Amino acid sequence: MPTPDDFIPLEFSIGALRRTAPMVLTAIATAMKAYRPSDYISADLIVSRAYGKPIPSFAITFAQLSAYLDLAVIKHASVLIQTDAGVVRSEHVCINRGWLLAQDEQIALIPSIAQTISLRSSGTLKASITPLYPQLEDQTPEAAIAELRRLRIQIDRSRVLPAIDARDREIEKLQAQVVSLVEARSQAEELSAAIARTLRMLTLENDQLRKARAQTVLSKQLPPSVVSARPLSNVERRNAAIRQARAEAANLARALWGSPDLADCRTGKMAQLVRNSLERKYSEHLPATNIALGRWLSADAAPASAKRAGRPSKSDPNK
Repeated sequence: MPTPDDFIPLEFSIGALRRTAPMVLTAIATAMKAYRPSDYISADLIVSRAYGKPIPSFAITFAQLSAYLDLAVIKHASVLIQTDAGVVRSEHVCINRGWLLAQDEQIALIPSIAQTISLRSSGTLKASITPLYPQLEDQTPEAAIAELRRLRIQIDRSRVLPAIDARDREIEKLQAQVVSLVEARSQAEELSAAIARTLRMLTLENDQLRKARAQTVLSKQLPPSVVSARPLSNVERRNAAIRQARAEAANLARALWGSPDLADCRTGKMAQLVRNSLERKYSEHLPATNIALGRWLSADAAPASAKRAGRPSKSDPNK
């Protein structure tokens, strides 16, 4: 029965194999396709261990491991691997060290792999430098296995000094955090714009409903004799338009003050917002200055929080 010491993290082992013996990694990925894809890998070969405890319902097929190895061959050793328990960090998936080394030894028997390993030598045809690795073209499988054992020494050394892998993982983690922050900022901006559009739409709808309700009430209150009375003079029409504009300004100001974002808005600033938002047929009858319009709003619609005293005027000699 294998012990926990017999297993090494999948990410570290495959990453080290990719750096030191990429052709061996390619051959292992190819050899995995010889197994039935739907078969599950035995717990003696691959286990899960996250924070000292096994991952519940963990299981992995040869197809899932083959997909992970294919990605490591063409790109890099991924920090994630797909399993029946979902996507799991590959540092929490551990592979049997002896099984992985046995795969190396079996692959060494393939002539094409032995030929590839033989090309890993230093110097040129005219150089007199002794090759780092002996030529395996005419050697026996035992010699090829010995070569792969030397490669395993390099893999073990890279596991002892995993600083480069740790920095790579830290960089990937920080990059993922930057991407998530950018996405969160974009979503917040979209939400703010949607809220602003909704506020404008609701304000306009409330304005229209109030106008319709006011017209209905006015038509009910006025007797037929008043409606059929003499035509109004120009002054009466102007005064009626001013009263209606004042009522519409007060209604709009109440709706804006009712919004959480504008609850603390001062009367002077609200006067400018009302002037900019009110329909033109009403805004034409508003006072010429925001000070006068603010007096309307203070008398008709302003809450107590909007009537707080402002900064003393510089022209007042008593202050």
